[in-house]
Amino acid sequence: MSEELVQRDGVLFDARWRNWLIAQLLDGRHPAELTQVMIRRGFTPAFAERTVTGIAGSEVLEGCMAALRGPAKLAELMSLLGTLFTRSGFTLERRRLSAESFFRDYFFANRPVVLTGLTDDWPALRLWGPDYFRSRFGSVKVEVTHRRDADKRYERNFTSHRATVDFAEYVSMVERPGAGNDTYLVARNRVLELPGLRELNDDFSCIEGFLDPRTADVPYVRLWFGPEGTLTPLHCDNRNLLFAQVTGRKQVKLIAPYFLAKLYNDEACYSSVALEAIDLDRFPAMRDVPVLETVMDPGECLFIPLGWWHWVRSLDISTSLTFTNLLHDQPPLLWNQVMA
Repeated sequence: MSEELVQRDGVLFDARWRNWLIAQLLDGRHPAELTQVMIRRGFTPAFAERTVTGIAGSEVLEGCMAALRGPAKLAELMSLLGTLFTRSGFTLERRRLSAESFFRDYFFANRPVVLTGLTDDWPALRLWGPDYFRSRFGSVKVEVTHRRDADKRYERNFTSHRATVDFAEYVSMVERPGAGNDTYLVARNRVLELPGLRELNDDFSCIEGFLDPRTADVPYVRLWFGPEGTLTPLHCDNRNLLFAQVTGRKQVKLIAPYFLAKLYNDEACYSSVALEAIDLDRFPAMRDVPVLETVMDPGECLFIPLGWWHWVRSLDISTSLTFTNLLHDQPPLLWNQVMA
């Protein structure tokens, strides 16, 4: 078909109609059914039949169908694995594990787990909080995300919400009653790389046996600090993560990668589903998606495997760290397509 518009009986056949027909044929709908749709929309029977037949018999469509056979098989396999996961009754466990058991039973199995006892010796657990940050680092300029409440897509529009303030000023924002989700110091603000905050790295350590000490420098660890009520919407990172809760509590929800096709992943690594209040009329496929949930207490770590979707809400004024230098993930496995 050419790109030119074709007029028939006052009805316009354009690129949108052509693309719709191609998508429907690739989805397996019969040409006769599509012909009838066009007729009902005002095209003459002869034009509708000739157009649908021409596209259905084209070499381009045949090539597209051949190219999609592999992805279609993979999608069906993922769906079956999702059903198997649901039947398994898998739950998010809280375990005190050796490094060997963790890597064998969870890391290489791509299963999440809450780990206890790994950070008991961290000074950060007793030091970090508003008073400590204000007294030790109050004059340091830090970048935060600001005015998030005015934008439903605040995570996607991260760059437009950046603001630079004194750390002491930000601490006052965090302590303000009802501060909620409007202002947050998140991992992407990369504040641990600031010379003025380097001392914070002395308050925690590379977890022996779990993290790779050869790569335990600043780019592999990120800081989160914010008030009660901050919300990170449903998304997926492109790598394995070890999430360490330092102070305060966070509620975390997780969804296995097998359910990607039902998560309304409309842009990059983001889902349109508000997991805090799922609109099943708008997102009916979510009805059958199992959601794992836990509350992270200070001193606990959560392994978030590659491909697992997650949602996080702060229940208190909270500080957290995320690490990407897991011992058996060097060089790191990266799911680059999730960012596309």
